Amino acid sequence: MSKEIVTLQFGTYSNFVGSHWWNFQAKQCENRPEVDDELRIDTNSTMQLRKSAAGLRKSIWTPRLISVDFKGSRCHSVIDDDVTVAEKPADTTWQGEIKKYEEAKGSVSNDWSSFLRLQLHPRSVLTLPGSYNNESFELHTSGLDAFRETNISSEIEESLRFFSEECDHCQGFQILCDLHDGFSGLASSTLELIRDDFPKRGIVVAAFPKSHGFSNVDFLSRKRQILSYATALHELASHECLVLPLSLMKRSWEAQPSQFRSFPHISFDAYNPYESSSVFAAGLETFSSCYRSGGINMNYVISCLTSMGRPIASLRLGLPLPARDDVTFRQFLSSYPSFDRDSFVALTPYLDSQSHPFAQCVSVRGISSANQSLNHYLERNYAANLNVSSGHSLGLVTDSSFPLLWPSEYARKGKESEVASMSLLQSSSDAANVLTSLLAESSSHMTLAKVSHHFDQDKIAESHEHLKQLSQNYTQSKPRSASDSSSSSSE
Repeated sequence: MSKEIVTLQFGTYSNFVGSHWWNFQAKQCENRPEVDDELRIDTNSTMQLRKSAAGLRKSIWTPRLISVDFKGSRCHSVIDDDVTVAEKPADTTWQGEIKKYEEAKGSVSNDWSSFLRLQLHPRSVLTLPGSYNNESFELHTSGLDAFRETNISSEIEESLRFFSEECDHCQGFQILCDLHDGFSGLASSTLELIRDDFPKRGIVVAAFPKSHGFSNVDFLSRKRQILSYATALHELASHECLVLPLSLMKRSWEAQPSQFRSFPHISFDAYNPYESSSVFAAGLETFSSCYRSGGINMNYVISCLTSMGRPIASLRLGLPLPARDDVTFRQFLSSYPSFDRDSFVALTPYLDSQSHPFAQCVSVRGISSANQSLNHYLERNYAANLNVSSGHSLGLVTDSSFPLLWPSEYARKGKESEVASMSLLQSSSDAANVLTSLLAESSSHMTLAKVSHHFDQDKIAESHEHLKQLSQNYTQSKPRSASDSSSSSSE
């Protein structure tokens, strides 16, 4: 039985992440059987892709995707009613360099579709009315208003119905959203719509705060933004889903410039959305493999990680995984008494240390026969926790549009464009740091006195009370235990 997934992307930065993520899917489908045959690979990209006619002779894969952005955002690969009228063919491989625009804080590309290798169905591309822009759409409440007052809500609903009704068995939804502006309001409103229409489907939300913090933002604007973050996180976490706050900054809500996370074997410009978004795409591609393999359902992963009222989880990524061909995966794991070394970099803010998880989903890409060794490791080191594990022989396969480079010794033998990776999707008391820090920043009397007129007072009180309760759920209860707590997928 197929277990399709529908993906939604809200906001410019989320669409940057999505473009890199879809390129992983495109690369995995290359040199595979013809589209008329079912693709059977251990990461099963076809759960996220659909077949579209591209003329009389062949079909192509298009994402089961709804992308929302400002009007004027360009999309270079759109098919028209299942007939190709794209500016570039489906099998085009990106050969050029990404065009960059020098700004005060680094090179920034404004066109996420310029490096997207898959074509999109017309129902995938939605834009806000022309009156909305970065300045008028800066708060969570702006998105709530747009959903109520414009036709974007009906367009989203129609696209949702289109992509979901063609599924044989939709297992759930993946939502990527910019947390720092009105797109978080659109996402939370859509999330409520999905939960009403699909009450039993799994939902995973990846939420991205402002990528470079508040270093050039005035005091009152920052305070408005903090309250917007609080109400957004409150609403996203209120709909029985798994929420992942993702940022390369160690601190996301504070006034002073925050340090960025760094990886030991790769370098990138954290201010460049084209480059920084590729890190998150690698993380999403790695951890989502667990429920795209066919052996584990998305709802099972979500239920394991969100039990006892803990919807907020954290993500750590090992990229590239420092495992050599001359060392077995068991030997590699034996050097880790727990997953707390520098090789696993936190993609969630405020994770200064690593506490023992209540539950975790560990996914490995690019290591043959990883499942047995990984299960043995988890049973030995995390016997009292709820563990879900997933190992896949296919690594992360990149092309020339992917900006991250790593030393040649980390590429898989004979495959320079393929690298091993490992993700740790965890529910732990670390999540309380995200919530308590946001509460502290948004609850000051000065904040409420000067900027709360932009928000509904009852909604502010409700969001603060909810976030406070959530933070207590991570600190007052003991980790869940299970006598037989490991589950794995077949490779």
